[in-house]
Order: sequence, then structure tokens, then C-alpha cells
Amino acid sequence: MEKCTQHEFGTLTFFSKEQLADMHEASLQVLAEVGVVVHHEGVLNMLKKAGAAIDGERARLPRELIDWALAQAPSSITLYNRDKTPALHLAGYNNYFGTGSDCYYILDSETGKRRRCNLKDVENAVRLSDALENISFIMSMCNPAEVPAIFSDIYQYREMLKHTTKPNVYSPHNLRGTQDCIAMSAAVAGGLEELKRYPHLLLYAEPTSPLQLGVDSLDKLLYVTGLGLPAIYSAGLIPGATSPVTVAGALTQANAEFLAGLVIGQLNNPGTPMVYGSGYTPMDMRYMIGSYGAPEGMLGIAAVAEMARFYNLPSWGYAGCTDAKVLDQQAVGEAVSWILLSRFIGSNLIHDVGYMDSALTISLEFITICDEFIGMTQPFKERVNTDPEALAVEVIKQVGPGGHFLDHAHTFEHFRRHKRPELANRKRYEDWVKDGEKTMLDMAREKVARILNEHNCEPLPDEVVGELDRIIEQRIKEGV
Repeated sequence: MEKCTQHEFGTLTFFSKEQLADMHEASLQVLAEVGVVVHHEGVLNMLKKAGAAIDGERARLPRELIDWALAQAPSSITLYNRDKTPALHLAGYNNYFGTGSDCYYILDSETGKRRRCNLKDVENAVRLSDALENISFIMSMCNPAEVPAIFSDIYQYREMLKHTTKPNVYSPHNLRGTQDCIAMSAAVAGGLEELKRYPHLLLYAEPTSPLQLGVDSLDKLLYVTGLGLPAIYSAGLIPGATSPVTVAGALTQANAEFLAGLVIGQLNNPGTPMVYGSGYTPMDMRYMIGSYGAPEGMLGIAAVAEMARFYNLPSWGYAGCTDAKVLDQQAVGEAVSWILLSRFIGSNLIHDVGYMDSALTISLEFITICDEFIGMTQPFKERVNTDPEALAVEVIKQVGPGGHFLDHAHTFEHFRRHKRPELANRKRYEDWVKDGEKTMLDMAREKVARILNEHNCEPLPDEVVGELDRIIEQRIKEGV
């Protein structure tokens, strides 16, 4: 296995190559000596044929099998927009930010109070995210209360496909939900072969920490990788509860869980694209809850990004999330810390923008505020130009001591390239008072209302919408 040694301007690293290698070796030791519990007879048989030691449902994986799987997996993945134009190139240090999925509550835009999500909230969140410039991919964000829970995944997915042209990450409940979501996407793409050629979707599936691979998650992984469609198999760690509390220990376990999923995906279909990732929400022992604002979690996600590059695989990360219950100083502080860190560590696919209240609550205004800060951090990843035009020596000569640059052609040529915020306030105090003393939250509420009043993506053809409805109706009729 060849280690990734690339480094790039505007990035941070927290771990040496030797430390990453130590965590890799520790994970191999866990897989060989402890193994993983596999609740799936077909996968156990697959692993046994490939050389794993099977004892009941416990599978111990040899180093050679891990090395083989790592050699099969592609180093990059391209996801497409609905119109089949390339949208996300998941490789290296490329950053793409997107929302999260399945929150039960939403901060109501009119009242500011928390309430249970409904299907209209899914539509609104997707439409908003489709319009926001710096949100590059979509997750469902809301888990609607008014539809049967066993069918909520496909109801959410229909709204995702109808109301955005951007790529999506989908999180179906089980195998049947996965099949229905892919059938819906195939209808949108013009058939399964077109979907496989221009994938606009990425499966999200998880092992069960510590070191268990559930039947539903494996069924989903097998079905998607069997089609050659991209997937992520990301551990959902709560260090201190479902993994060791130390960063290195948690990453060793998470890495072992991912590598087990990678082996299964590659045995099922060698060369199938998979994203490296792990959740990392440390347990706050005072309140017994996984914290989205903990600095240890941010450090853990930095390790995930670096481990992904160690394996030369695309990475999964977090940003724009908080433990705050309302949109306050804590929410913005934690969200921006995540956004900046994710920029600098080079995570590829960065989700959960807009998550609040330990992943229970979503806020459209919070997504909108985060979108602005995501845009404001982009220049940190761009090299400063130092060619003669940028150094502007001739301009300085022309203006000379005591002059000003306001009316110089050079200023008119270049000033619009600076990022100009829409929500952050740079007015003089008197002008701010005259304009109503609006806070960033006030401005965000106005922007959300404007987008929801004016923005709709290109609608799907009536026959495609009819097919999406038919798939849901058939699922309900079967009652699966």
C-alpha cells in the first residue's frame, strides 16, 4: 500500500506519518486479534472464502486482505449534478460543504421555537440549500413526523430529488429503502446505466460501534457496491462511550470498522468507490451526550482527514454544527470553528451544516449563516497572487506619497474580487440604526424567506415525478 505524501498550500496537519502508520498498524492488530462481529451469514461466507478466520459471527481479518482491499479502492470519486455535469471531485484537499440528515426538530422560522419536523420542512430545507452558493451537496435534514416512520426515508428522498439539482447523500433505513432510493434516482437519471455513469448520489451506511456490522447496514452496502455506485461506511463514534476516549484509541477502532467495511465492499465488487470516514462526537460525561462542539471532536475529524490521505481515499467530515439549542453566540462560534478547521485540514465531503442541539435540531437560518462563513473562508485556500499586476508597484508610483487609490483604474479592476458578506454588517453605526438595527439573524430570516418565496430548481418532468410517487405507493401497498 502506497501512502499519500502530498501536501498543499493552506492546509494544517496534526499527525506525523509515523503516527498515522501507528494507528494503521494498531487497527490491523484489532482486526486480526479482536475481529468484528458480522450479523450477516452471506458476508461471513464471503470473508471466510477470502481467508478470514470465522468463529461463529466473529470474523478476524488478516493483514493481506486489508492490503488487497486498499489496493482496489479508487483514490477519487466524482459526483454529478442532476443534469450530469460534474459537481464534486472528491480527492486530495478539495472541500465541499453540505447539510446533514434526519433531525427530528426544527427552529421555526417565524416563531424561533423548536417544533417537530414535517415533510414541508424537508422541501424547504432542500430548496434553500439548492439556492445557497456554498452548499454543494444535500442531505435530507429533517425527519418528517406525519409520514409512517418505516417509509420516512423514501418520502425524504423524493423531496430531495424534486427540489435540488445538486448531488445528494442518502441514508435509507434498510435494503428495501436503498432499492427504492436507487430506483428513484434511476428514474431521474434516465435509467440505471445512466445513473451508474453519472452518479448524483452517495450511500451513507454505518457499522455499529464498537466493532459490529449489522445486517441492515451490510445489506445496503452490498446492494450499492454490487451496482458499482459510491458509498461511505462511516463509524458513528462517541469516544468515551462506544470507543476509547483517547483520540488515537478512537481512531484505531473507527479505522478498523471502516477497513472491515472496505474489505466487504471490495470483495463484493473490486474497484467500487468508497469514501473514508468516521463520526466523532466525544461523550460529555456531565450530561451523557455526544458533543458536536467539543474541540476533541474537531481534532478527531482532523485525524480522519489525514488518515484518508494516508490511504489515498476521499474523506468525510463535519462543519457548521453546534450543541447550542438556539442561534446564539455559542452556535456561531462552534460552527465557524468547524468550518475553518475543515477548510484547513482538507476534508473532502463535509456534512452536517446547520446541525444544532447534538444533532436533534435543524435551522434554516443557521444553514444560511454557515453558508456565508463557508464562502468567507474560501480565500484561505487560495494562493495570494504576486505577479507584477498584483504587486502593483507601478500603481504605487502613480499615486505616490499622500495620494489615494479610490479612483484608480487598478482599484476598479480588482476590488470586486474581495468577498463581500450579505449577512454580516459592515455599515457605519448610524446607518445600521437607520436601517432598523438588524442582527445577522434578522438578515438570515429575511434571506430564507426571500429564497423560499422566489427560488425553485428546474422541475422534474411530470412522468418522472409520477414514477417517484409510484415507487412510494408500491412500497406502502406492500407494507415492507
